[in-house]
Amino acid sequence: MTSGPFYTDMKFWALVVSLLALLLSQLPPVRLWRRVRLTVEAFSHLFITHKFGNPNAQLHLIVINSGGRQVRVTGISLRVSTNTTEEFMIPAASYLQKQGDKEAILFTPFTLKPEDEWAHIINFYPMLSRADDKLVRNFVSIIRADIGEKVKQRGEDKQPVIADDASVAPFMDLLKRQFKWNPNEYEMDVILTTVPPNSVPEQRFRFVLYESDTEDLRRVADGYKYGAGVFFDADERNNGTTTVPLQKIK
Repeated sequence: MTSGPFYTDMKFWALVVSLLALLLSQLPPVRLWRRVRLTVEAFSHLFITHKFGNPNAQLHLIVINSGGRQVRVTGISLRVSTNTTEEFMIPAASYLQKQGDKEAILFTPFTLKPEDEWAHIINFYPMLSRADDKLVRNFVSIIRADIGEKVKQRGEDKQPVIADDASVAPFMDLLKRQFKWNPNEYEMDVILTTVPPNSVPEQRFRFVLYESDTEDLRRVADGYKYGAGVFFDADERNNGTTTVPLQKIK
């Protein structure tokens, strides 16, 4: 007597179910099958300034892990470009832990589990090369000594002292050489470096700087002779800053 088709044999299906269970036990959880993805949201305005011409920016970013796997963010940068100048990068250097904080802390890599959120105000500014950093420190020492000596000599006179033109000239040269925020229409990409890579879709924005914006930014140089950027923050007594609205490019 011949047996029926194999698919009618319950022992066969029991073996199939056992093999499937074994296979599934070796696979990662179903949630890990989902695509690796971060969602980035930016505040509607960008805060722009500079340090002796070197471009600085501040932006409130919200980074959400909207995928199904853990992602590590190792760096955030702004790539800024116009149709008339070469693009330049401004990396994240520090951030405010809380919105009302006065002091920023160093930006370091962070890890987001699925559905985690990281939201902070980030300060973007380029790290100077060792040669440029040494140069700036030397210029700062010269103007600090110049103004310090004049303060000693003024006696009871409390009028602000002014550094010699020769002491201020290097800062003006730096401003001229490094300044990037000229009147123009800009495009800005928010770039996140992640592990695993390619976890973030392109985030591109547009903003415009007008002549009045550039004038405000350059006006900070008027305070160099009084010690702006050396004895006090440049934007405490001069403008040196501007805020521009961001328009997302789809």
